[in-house]
Amino acid sequence: MDNYHRVVWEDTHEIINASLPWETLQDKTVLITGANGFISTYLVYTLLSLNDIYNTNVHIVGMVRDICRARERFFDVINRDDFEIIVQDVCEPIIYKSNVDFIFHSAANATPATTHSNPIGTLRTSYLGTDNVLSFASEKNASMVYLSSYAVYGENRPGTDENSFGSSDCFKSGTCYTESKRIGEALCQAYFSSNKAKIFVARIGTVIGPGITIGGNHHISDFLSNVLEQKNIVVYSDGTPVRSYISTNDLTIALFTMLIRGQHGNVYNVSSENLTIQNIAELFLTHNMNSDARITHIINPSHKSMTGVQDATIDANRLKNAGWEPSTTIRTAIRRMIDCYRV
Repeated sequence: MDNYHRVVWEDTHEIINASLPWETLQDKTVLITGANGFISTYLVYTLLSLNDIYNTNVHIVGMVRDICRARERFFDVINRDDFEIIVQDVCEPIIYKSNVDFIFHSAANATPATTHSNPIGTLRTSYLGTDNVLSFASEKNASMVYLSSYAVYGENRPGTDENSFGSSDCFKSGTCYTESKRIGEALCQAYFSSNKAKIFVARIGTVIGPGITIGGNHHISDFLSNVLEQKNIVVYSDGTPVRSYISTNDLTIALFTMLIRGQHGNVYNVSSENLTIQNIAELFLTHNMNSDARITHIINPSHKSMTGVQDATIDANRLKNAGWEPSTTIRTAIRRMIDCYRV
């Protein structure tokens, strides 16, 4: 077993120790769109761990576009009877004849590199894809968690709760991701208010964990690349912007908390720690095997990983009131992420 899968299995075995009524999932079918994504992978392996340890008998359906990538990502479980992979573009009407009880909708173009190179695809995936998933959820009478982003708040103020929004220039390059998530949420609200779907919306902070795309023009993936290549940590700002962060472990528990304990039609922020980008760079630097490596700053407004937003933080009290509490520090999340890539 490679380091990535070892870390994921270890993490999901910890996740299922969370104090949740997992029996709610007994004998249910769970569909996960965008199953090849690193967050979705944790959802898949968590459900498989529940089956292994608690005999939950969940049937997991992973929807993917790239079957070759799925065979690589899920090579150790792809032949299990409780795990089914269907190959389909979420932008097309979903075809699946069997019953589905719960849905995690995570299919999206999520990395800055992808959104900049394919803005049309980013918007189409969120609009057409989310509409198709909501229509399918309505048809199956399934509860659905929509994985959104705290990017929807735009240029927000620190401590944003679920009812506060800042500005967003929809004609600015790179905002297609923000607007795509906003339109996905608008569709969720429209289906819910029309009594056509049972939905929850997760506005997720910056996620740190195994499986993230290396060097994807995002500060986390870039810092990871710097450490693995034993180079200087390059920060494309002065390091003072503040962001909300969440570990993959805590996010996974949060998503299941919404599904099991949440209130349909509610939006939930998901984050655990607010740190400056400089703080994050310093945490990565402690894992650099090159003792001469240091943090360097490049102030370059044209760099595609820069959003122009100074502080983007969110308040997760609504989810905490539903019984969720983060338990994995960002320091630990960074260490676990790096561990999965080192031989």
